[in-house]
Amino acid sequence: MKKLFLASLCLLSSTIFIPASAQVKTVNYKNEFFKGSTALTSVRLNAGAVAFVSNDSDKAVEIICTDNATRQKWAARVDGYIHDAKMLGHNLLVVVSTDFTMMTRANSIYKAYLISSENGKVLKSKVLFTGNNEYYTIPYVLTSKDKKTLTLATRETALKRNVKVALGTVGALYTIKKTIDQGNRIKAFNVLIFDENLEDKGAISPDLPEGEFIGVQKTVNDDLYIAVSQNRKGITISQYLPGSEKSAKSVTEPYSYYGGLLSTGHLNDHVTFFADTMSNNAVYITGSFKSGDEYISMLNKYDFAGNQHKRFKKVFNKSEIKDMEKSFTPVDKEFKKLQLGSAKNMELVKVLIHDEGYFVVLSDDSWTAGGQYSGPMPYSEGLIVYNLDKNLAVRTVSTIPRYFIGPPKPCLTAYAKGNALYIMASHETHAKFVIGKINAQTGKLEMMQLTEPAKVGRTDYAGLDQAIISDNNIILPVLDRKLAIGKIKYDVQLYQLAW
Repeated sequence: MKKLFLASLCLLSSTIFIPASAQVKTVNYKNEFFKGSTALTSVRLNAGAVAFVSNDSDKAVEIICTDNATRQKWAARVDGYIHDAKMLGHNLLVVVSTDFTMMTRANSIYKAYLISSENGKVLKSKVLFTGNNEYYTIPYVLTSKDKKTLTLATRETALKRNVKVALGTVGALYTIKKTIDQGNRIKAFNVLIFDENLEDKGAISPDLPEGEFIGVQKTVNDDLYIAVSQNRKGITISQYLPGSEKSAKSVTEPYSYYGGLLSTGHLNDHVTFFADTMSNNAVYITGSFKSGDEYISMLNKYDFAGNQHKRFKKVFNKSEIKDMEKSFTPVDKEFKKLQLGSAKNMELVKVLIHDEGYFVVLSDDSWTAGGQYSGPMPYSEGLIVYNLDKNLAVRTVSTIPRYFIGPPKPCLTAYAKGNALYIMASHETHAKFVIGKINAQTGKLEMMQLTEPAKVGRTDYAGLDQAIISDNNIILPVLDRKLAIGKIKYDVQLYQLAW
């Protein structure tokens, strides 16, 4: 129900430097690292250890801990369907539903496992929340910046698990619209707080404004923020002080959105909500959608302490896109030409916060028409990178060529250090990805590289969003997509790449 949207935060002090002449090489390779994974996430445990956490056919969770050379340190397995994995204290937290079926999906009972980062031993398990299994419920897992507090928010929707599809085309479309509407509603909302040992610290049920759920976040000082939307009213962000169920402040952005077949489109499908990791009382909304007669991409910052709200908005037109393509200066013979796609398909796909401002990455988000033997598939072309100052004013604009056609959807990651921003993005087949280096002061594209891990298949793709990167090393999952009844599975290979 929620559109997949990639957003991340990255600090300058925790990222990488790549010399302009560096070439990426495969150092180690682990075949069949996971078999039949239905979801994969990675967690940096400490300077010398990484945990890869996999949903094993939706019935159990496999965890493999490696060192920075992909050598296995320990492995563990727990029951349940994974929702999230994070660091809590000095240990690995895994939050699951206790059951999953193909028809009714994950149940509304959420259990946490606290696993030793040293040896993989389960230190503690605890049921955190038992909800109403008659309705679909969605969990949101947050940990504090110091990793000492866990917050579990749960949203019970108005969508029942025994949905029946009406007969005929019109009936089916009506069912789809009704299902989407019910899935977006907030029937009940609870917030539970635990310490690093999973001991209870409190629970609230905050009063929410009318609307459809966008997200929940906590800032560094433990304030709670919740964002909701209404198609013709806009987006409302509310602040809740620790332990309070009443909103202390709120702000509403009057965006107008109404679209989709039979008006099934919802504004919250196009918006991501996140908190500032560097300062208190600051949250952001970002996204791309049609508002009135414009297709906008925006990044808005809300400083609730100083009531200073800043906004960045970009509307592209066809001639501007063409001018960017014509003015592109190649820096590598393999990437002589820039193609950016359609102005109306530009999507804001990543935001990075750094000491001097923000990097905002946009890419076209399109679908092929489909053919005789295949349906429509996602594809994306070049990237546009805006370097914004702390007031969200544009400092530089850069472009990076690439081309990818799915399935699945392309992914990217970005890192900044010193005077440079490095972007890695899916490209073509065989798990290839491009690396672009941008001078953060001038906006000049200074380097382009094409990387292909060794021993990959044509349909394999690089899981860049789960890559673990250090100064001279990348630990990269490569995923081989497999179709199964009612689900998609992946066989996972693990690579160590040297810069």
